[in-house]
Formats: sequence, C-alpha cells, structure tokens
Amino acid sequence: MLTKRVLLLVISLGTVMTLDSAAEVPGSGVLSSCTYSISLPRGGETWRHGTSQTISWTKLGTCSSNVELDLLRDGTKTHTIATSVSNSGSYRWTVSSSANPARDYSIRIRDKNDFDSFVVSSNFTITNSSGCTLEVTEPAETQTVYKEESFTIQWNRTGNCGSQVSLDLFRHAGYVLQIDDNTPNSGEWVGAIPGEFATGSGYSVKVGDLGDSSIYDYSGSFTIADARSCVFQFTSPSGQDTWYTDQTYSILWSSSGSCSSEVALHLLDAGEEIMTIDSRADNSGEKSWDVPLDMMSGHDYTIRIRDTSDAESEGYSEKFSIVDAAGPAFIYWIDNVARLDGAAGSVWRSDVVLLNPGDEDAMVELWLFAPNGAQVLESTVRNGTEGVFEDVVGLIGTSGKGCLGIGSSQALQVSGRVYNEVPDGTFGQYVHGWNDGNGLAAEQWGRLLQLRQTEGQFRTNLTVTNSGISNATVRVALFDSAGNELHQYTIDVKARELFQDLEPFKKRAGRPNLGWGFAVVEVLEGSGLLVSASVIDSRTNDGTTIPIIVAAE
Repeated sequence: MLTKRVLLLVISLGTVMTLDSAAEVPGSGVLSSCTYSISLPRGGETWRHGTSQTISWTKLGTCSSNVELDLLRDGTKTHTIATSVSNSGSYRWTVSSSANPARDYSIRIRDKNDFDSFVVSSNFTITNSSGCTLEVTEPAETQTVYKEESFTIQWNRTGNCGSQVSLDLFRHAGYVLQIDDNTPNSGEWVGAIPGEFATGSGYSVKVGDLGDSSIYDYSGSFTIADARSCVFQFTSPSGQDTWYTDQTYSILWSSSGSCSSEVALHLLDAGEEIMTIDSRADNSGEKSWDVPLDMMSGHDYTIRIRDTSDAESEGYSEKFSIVDAAGPAFIYWIDNVARLDGAAGSVWRSDVVLLNPGDEDAMVELWLFAPNGAQVLESTVRNGTEGVFEDVVGLIGTSGKGCLGIGSSQALQVSGRVYNEVPDGTFGQYVHGWNDGNGLAAEQWGRLLQLRQTEGQFRTNLTVTNSGISNATVRVALFDSAGNELHQYTIDVKARELFQDLEPFKKRAGRPNLGWGFAVVEVLEGSGLLVSASVIDSRTNDGTTIPIIVAAE
C-alpha cells in the first residue's frame, strides 16, 4: 500500500511526463524547452464559491514571463481564470459562482508563448455555500441497459443537499425526457426503460438537486438495447449478505421469457470473472453451492447467470461478501469514518491508528462499509509499531461516510479521529475502537447526555452503527433537560451500516432552539449496535464525541 500511496502523491504533485499527443493528462505537461509542475491544488480539495484559493506551480527551462490559467471540468475548459498573469509561481483566485458544483474540476497552467508547455492538476471539487455535490455512479460508462428490464440509477451526495432530486435522460448531450421530476435524494432509483425508446449508444442520466439547479451530475455514456428474449432476476445472494468459505448456500433466481433449460453460473470479483460455479445448471431457479475453502475474503463479489443458448441473456446478483470461515483472529470496529462536506461549511476527514503491541507482524484488512458498497484496503502493521492511516476513506480510494471494520492476524489497539478541516488547522474529536461483539444487543439500552441544539450555535447528530451480520431496530426517545419527552421514533439499521441521524431535536422533535437535552436509545432487535452522539459548535465546526452510558441490567 505504501507504494500505491507514493505513486498517488507523485501524480498529485504534477510530475511532468512525455506525451505522444496534446491530450491533457492530470499532473502532466508536454516536454519542450519549458516544463511546468503544479503543487496547488493537490487534488481532492473542496473549493467553495466566493472563497479565495491559491494556485501554485513551478517552472523549469526557458519559459515566457506570463501564463494562462484555465478551469477544466472532466478535461474540458469551462472558464478562463486569467488570460495572462505573471509567471511567478502563484496566483490567488476567487472561485466563480458560475462554476457549477461538481467533483471533476482541474486547473490548467499553460505557457503564454508555447501552448505545448502546460500542466493540469489532479481533480478537485467545487461547491456552493451549502457544500452540496452530486456524483452519479450508475449507469456506468459503456454499460448496456435493456428495455423493459430493471434499470438502476445510483448517485452519491455530500454536503447539505436538498431532499429531492430530478432525473432526466439525455442522448449525445441532447435532452430526451424526464425520468422522474421529484424523487427522494436517497442515492438510488429503480425503474424500467419503456419499450418505445430508440436503441443505441450515447445515453446518459442527469441527477439534479431540485432546490438548486446549478447542482447536478451526469452518468457515464451508456447504451440502450432491445429487450432480451430471456430475463433473469436474482433473489439470493442479496446486498449485505455474507457467505463463509466451506459452507453451503442456495443461489436463487427467477427467469421469464424464452429461456433455455440450462444456465451457466459464474462468480465475479469486482466485475472480473474468477471461477465457474456451474457451466450447465438446470434453470430451476435454485443452485446449491459449496463456497471453496481457499476463496479469498472480499466484499465485492457478484454472481452472473447466463442462458446457455443466448449469451446476451444474463443477469447479475447484488454485491455480497465472502469471508474466510476461520475469519481473522481479531476484529475491531470504528463506528464512523468520513470524507465529505457537512453542514455549516464543514469539511470532514478521518484518521485511524492501529497499534500492534505483539511480537509478530499483523496482517490487517480495513473494510469500509458505505452506501456505495464495501471496499477493502490491505496492509501490514509491524510488531511494536503504529499503523497510521491518515484520511482513511480517501486512502481507500473513495469519499462519503460509513463504518470501518478491521480484521487482523494479531491483537491490536485501535483508535480514530474524525475532524473538520479549516484553513488554519483542524477541529477534531476522538472515535473509539470497538472489539467485535461489543455494543448493545436486544433489550439493552443507554443514555446520551449533554446534547445541545441551538440554531447557529450548536447542533447534535446521533450515530447508530450495526456491526452485526443481521438487520437491527432501535428506538430513540428525545428529552429536554427537564426530563420532558419530546419525541419518540424507531430506526432500522441494516447489517454493517452506519446510520447518522442529523439534528434530530430540530428535524424530528421540532425544537431547533432546545438548548440542552438528552436521548435514550434502546435496541429492539439485533446485536452489535455501536451508539454515540456528536455535539458540534456550529460557529467553528468543532465536534465533541458523546459515548452512550449503558444502563445496568
């Protein structure tokens, strides 16, 4: 992993590369008598409308005295920052409000007298004052969608986005029609492509915030094809399922249309076929499968079913996990890690530290369970040392928030920190590392004290993380400091899911200026529930972790 991290750092610093064409590659410039490298932005930053940001670069060779600065989105120029400024190595730019919020911006610095001498930064994010951005992840680039079959649109959001979005279909950048004019901003929409649509490539989906038309994102370009004669639908495995090696499970599906009597079943890891489960199984809707003992643990597995007479007729299960039956010797949990923009202009990041006090090196896996799926980072923590994972969500290669599972061959001591980045430093709060099996189970309850909610001054968020392997339900009761119950509600939390309840005193109890209060949380169903609260100073975005005080049995 250290090698990967160093390579990413080299790219982010804008290393000059030799190019065979004028393609604009992040962090590269065409070699000539003058070359450039860029140090700011490094990539991954969030720049808000109206803020003043520094663009920094260095030059080498015979360069002109002036440079042109451009803003690119997805590699295409959208704004001219400056047509000609001094080639001094630094420029302060006030982020234009005309730059629509998105995550794929970059800066190009180009020599004024030699346009073949340029550098392009790594991607960063531009947001409005709310910090909201949208990122469409499905349909993916080059994906094929079939008429009259289930069609999934998925997207990620960060910051204070509106509660509703619109979904529109485009082809070759031209508007086709509205898929849904008002759907919850939940990150997923499932429907079907009507049969009258024209088939062909070049389609894309636009997801837009209904409260701010400048906030939107487009999917990759995909193809719509004619309905297949045979359609498959999986019921098992499903999302969040965990299957163990050397155990037997039932693969379940249904088929409709003109399907043959036999199907082929294959196991895929991260979309790549890794083994054949059965090349000619009866199309009965069920296949018993013994998960091989030597199967590698992972969280990005899917099963593909394909008609043996028509390779175009196929279906895929939802992503699921396969885990070594023996499992890692030790498992730990961090209930909340993040890499996203939050309320009041906050920018949240997380660090995790693993201390190995033993005499042997620890082989570790960090499993990030987030709304967009599970991802794994493998590493080694040497005996007697700390393994430090700064900005752990970014290190894993994604953004958003979720819970973090840690599997290790040796006993570890685990802790974390979630913090808000500000121009002059950070405001952070401690995050506890839990042993697997800790947390509340059914019929257990506890209190969260010293909670505060005052508009513009303090806000409280509740966090419930389900580290168990089955779904759970908790009941929350909110009280003012005098002990008066304000509101009671239940929360369903899926296995391996982080549920963050933002400002419940304001949004659920209708008390935006409550002052002080407390909450009682009881587990109705499930086990391994990790419960805490965060009280945040809205003026500084400085947070304090509030652990639950478990009631004595």
